This record gives sequence, structure tokens and C-alpha cells, in this order.
Amino acid sequence: MVVFVVPNITRDNALSITRRVLGELTALGCTVYLDTKMKEKFLDFEKVLFLSSVVAAKASDVIIAVGGDGSLIYASKYAVENRKPLLGVNAGNLAFMAGLEGDETHLLKRLLSADYKLDKRVLLSVELLDENGIIKYSANCLNDAVILRGANLHSLKLMLFKNDEKLNDYNADGLIISTPTGSTAYSLSAGGPVVEPAVEAIIITPICSHTMMSRSVVLRDDCEITVKIPFLGDGAILTCDSLGAANIKKGYSVKIKKANLTCDLIKIKENSFMDVLLDKFSKRAL
Repeated sequence: MVVFVVPNITRDNALSITRRVLGELTALGCTVYLDTKMKEKFLDFEKVLFLSSVVAAKASDVIIAVGGDGSLIYASKYAVENRKPLLGVNAGNLAFMAGLEGDETHLLKRLLSADYKLDKRVLLSVELLDENGIIKYSANCLNDAVILRGANLHSLKLMLFKNDEKLNDYNADGLIISTPTGSTAYSLSAGGPVVEPAVEAIIITPICSHTMMSRSVVLRDDCEITVKIPFLGDGAILTCDSLGAANIKKGYSVKIKKANLTCDLIKIKENSFMDVLLDKFSKRAL
């Protein structure tokens, strides 16, 4: 088995957990790839090969992200583009999407016997269009697409449409459009609901809305969502999974719908989403 490991070495514990992951995989006889930028940190692993992330992801059978949910989101772009299953090993705080905790690396042996399930997570397809309908930016996101006021000191006036039908107006600092997977991320921090990943839904949550309609809206995921900003002063920003950003100019609109792709997360343990939720929330309360 060929495994591409994507660690977040900015976390001290992630470095030590990555070393355990590499040790387990090489002992199992796996071919292990790391990005060439990681070479100085792991020179003592003679059996590990160092390649560019693009080449390593394409050549791998499985991708493993070591870190928190942000690390898994970063690694997901390689997994989705190359149709590879993705396993998260938690070296962060909560990591709702991690399949293993940092002290469970001994369970990696189940990868070789395919003793795991795939949890297919929905992605959103996001397009930023100019006033002529020309696509200026596009991306797929596992967590969320976020429209922010950026350097604009004033709140944004946002118009929300579902399949060309006017749904609501917002006067807010921004708007979060998330998948059920992303419901435990930024949307949750902004007061949005937690939605089980298997639910076929898109969650729309305003950020600091200055209106009575400040609650989230949960829609079926077979619709197309359009967001327009009719009065735009100093501009706004569109981000997708916090991995990239595009400037929204006057006359631009954002179109969002369910993508035709999924991110296939490896699930080794038998715990349910509710088990994970209760465990993570109890840790957050401490």
C-alpha cells in the first residue's frame, strides 16, 4: 500500500504523532510519501520517500492528514482531486472529522486489510460571477463558503435566493454557506445548528446579522443558492474552506450548489457521529 502523509508540523504534538504514524506504516511494509518540504524534519526515516504533494497524492492509495480539522481540510483537496480516501489522525483540539486519535496509530494496520468504512462527505461547488455572468473564481469546499465584509468598515447588505426565488435579505458582517460537515466549524461559532453529515442539506448562517432574521436557514441540498450584494462600497471577500480568497466587486454574485464530488473519509472505529459529537463537546466544556 502506498500512503501519502500530510502533517501539520506547526503543532508540537503533530510532529511526534507524525513520527509514530511513519513508524507504524513503514513497519507494516507500506510505501510512504511526504512532501519534499518535510525532508529536514524526517531525515532519520530512511524508508520514507519525499516527493511533491501533487505527485505523491496521485501515486498514493490512501492519504493521511495529521493535525486538526484544518489539516484534514487542507489534505482534502488532494484527496478529492485524485479520488483517494482520506484518514485524519487527530493532533489538534477537537477534530470532528478525524478517524483516529493520536494515541491510536496502532489501528493503522486495518488499512492494509481494508478493515474500514468510507464516510462520503458532500462538497459544495462555488462560483463567483461578474455582472456579465463570467466566472471569475470557482472552487469546491468540504466545510463552507464564506462571504465577508473584509476591509469594509460597514456591514454588508446581502440578498439570498434559492433557485432564483428571493429567500431573505441580510444586513450582516457576512454569510456562511456550509455543508453538514461544516456545521461544526465556522457556522457553529456563528450560532448555526449542528447537522449530522448524512443529512442532505445546506446550512446558511449570517455573521452578526443586524436584523430580526438572524437565525440560520437549513435547505435541501438539491437547490442552487445565489447571493447578491446590491450596494457594495469597499468590496467584500469570498473564501472557500479558508484555503483561498477572491474579491467580490460591484455587480458580482455568488452561486453555490452541491458538487458532483465527495470527500471519502476513512472510518476505522465503530463510533457514531453522535458519539464523536458528545465526546468533542464534553472536551470543549472543560
